[in-house]
Amino acid sequence: MSEERTPGRLRLTAIVELLLPLILLMMGTWLLFRVEKPSEWPGLILIALSIFAYMARGQIITTMALNKDGFTAKLQAKAQEALNRADAAQQKAELATQVVRQYAVTEMPSSEVAREADPWDHPTLERETAPADDMQKNQWGGAATRNGRRLSATVTPADKNWFEIRMRVESTDPARPLIEKVRFHLHQSFGRRVVTVSPKDGVAELERVAYGAFTVGAEVEGEPETYLELDMSADKFDAPIRFKKR
Repeated sequence: MSEERTPGRLRLTAIVELLLPLILLMMGTWLLFRVEKPSEWPGLILIALSIFAYMARGQIITTMALNKDGFTAKLQAKAQEALNRADAAQQKAELATQVVRQYAVTEMPSSEVAREADPWDHPTLERETAPADDMQKNQWGGAATRNGRRLSATVTPADKNWFEIRMRVESTDPARPLIEKVRFHLHQSFGRRVVTVSPKDGVAELERVAYGAFTVGAEVEGEPETYLELDMSADKFDAPIRFKKR
């Protein structure tokens, strides 16, 4: 309710509350004292009602107005609650679409197929046997920082089941900014396990949604000594416990 309308509405309420007892009193008096067929009981009842209305002025109509305002406020609250539920449903739908698209098995573009057939050379990299449930573990040297490059990740809850992961490769040497493309190697459950990213402002970044922790590997084009590995289930990795234990 606007402030400009409130005084006018209060004045109207006061006038009505004063007129109501007067009208009731006049009608009751007329019924009681009219020349032809006076009606005593209806007249007395109307006079009594006029006295009651006069004594209760400032309460009856005001209470009705407050009840109306309260009802309107409840309607507005219900409408806002419905909007909030619609927004939440839309966010869940968007998250579900992202998950389906991300984990769908898709064919890689021909350029990436060619690169997979001719991988970047890392002559000093020694790979160990990877666990069956985490194909990138022990495949990228086990260190998240190497050769002036660092692989990091931040994990934030998307809802009660899914987590948003932001993986980054950047330089630790100001004299050697990251300008070459970076390959991220992801868990086998992703539709595309190898994703190539061009750096922006010295940072190559990749965002994904995941149910639980996994190991990510990264390599930089044209840098044979740059191979990075980050185990997001490790104790020292900063992430929610329920993400790391899955």
